[in-house]
Amino acid sequence: MQLIFTDPRFRLVWLAGVAANVSGFTFWVVQGWLTLTVTDSPFWLGAAVGISGLGMVLFSIPGGVLADSADRRKVAGFSMLASGVVVAILAVPTFAHSERLWQILAASFLLGATGALSAPAFTALTLDVVGRRKLLSANAANFAALGLGGAAMPVAAAFIVDSWGAEWALTVAAVSFALGAGFLLTLPDLDPVATPAETRGESRWKALRRGTTYVFTTAHVRALILMGLVGEMFGWAHIWMLPAMARDVLGSGVNGFGYLASAGFGGLLVATVAISSLGDVRHKGRLLVGGGIGFGFFIILFATSRSFPLSVVLLATAYGLGTVYELSLGTLVQTVVPDHMRGRVISFQALTWGANGLSGFHTGAVAERLGAPWAVAIGAIVMLAYVLGLAPHASRLEEHGGEGPMPGAQEP
Repeated sequence: MQLIFTDPRFRLVWLAGVAANVSGFTFWVVQGWLTLTVTDSPFWLGAAVGISGLGMVLFSIPGGVLADSADRRKVAGFSMLASGVVVAILAVPTFAHSERLWQILAASFLLGATGALSAPAFTALTLDVVGRRKLLSANAANFAALGLGGAAMPVAAAFIVDSWGAEWALTVAAVSFALGAGFLLTLPDLDPVATPAETRGESRWKALRRGTTYVFTTAHVRALILMGLVGEMFGWAHIWMLPAMARDVLGSGVNGFGYLASAGFGGLLVATVAISSLGDVRHKGRLLVGGGIGFGFFIILFATSRSFPLSVVLLATAYGLGTVYELSLGTLVQTVVPDHMRGRVISFQALTWGANGLSGFHTGAVAERLGAPWAVAIGAIVMLAYVLGLAPHASRLEEHGGEGPMPGAQEP
């Protein structure tokens, strides 16, 4: 966390992340509650997020190519500014109390697309600023920004929605996106990333093919991306059912939804601060597996709870362990690849984040048929089973720097 105070360039990146998280969590609360209010359907609650995931999946790979071939500050900054414009446009019918499902879905898709263009550039920018040795600490600080946004904004956004209306919450999100873009666009010039002579001047289409081939033919990279995909598609899929869990299972309204989400991300924040104090942890593979197992287990317990206070504690614990998993995974993805390929590899990780949005489709369908608790539990069980199968091989990521085939990632 000290990087925030000692490195002025990283501080700007971090503040941009804080602003983006304020916007993202505010929109998440508004999107979920508006969708549930307009449709009264768990399926559409999940599908609205699924549409956002579709936008992210479609644009994440092009976003990676841009991150490796254009100014990362401008790619991330202008994409964030575009997100603010999308949210501001949705606020117009909301002020008139004439919002429709198609408007929510359209905004969700466009935010997925702009987020996909921003994420690879923003993530790669962190390493550009701090270097490899400080990356785990910088990632922890960025996760702290996520935790701060997640701990504060769901409660704050729910209060704004309940007291003044969803339109004012959307206004807050739009303004915050614009602030984040301003922080990035004022970042001083960075040293250009060195590229091999044979790739200089190649077309973006060829760069895309080269990056895709690298990810699919490099065993340890492929294994890490697959781990991210399983976690996002199943483990984190529960997040889209939190409004239904709060209203239909735990008997609370929009404020209860806000408290649940804030408790989870509060746990994430505590874990992030703890990890950031450790410096560069050597055994990241073991942290990855241990965090994944604990995360899946506590999400299953959360799905079985019918007590609101107990659910708060279980979700906070689960997110703390999920942070261990995500930080280890994100750091490994960035440090085992060449610098000139980093944006394209991160774009595949961003694609898994889009898959998290797509998980809203299957989670919503299961919830419609069996109820939200089953939808939450099934996703966590799938993730837990996968990570348990990976556990015996965790040390290979540590001992060989991520080299060697892993389960689900055999050499072609």
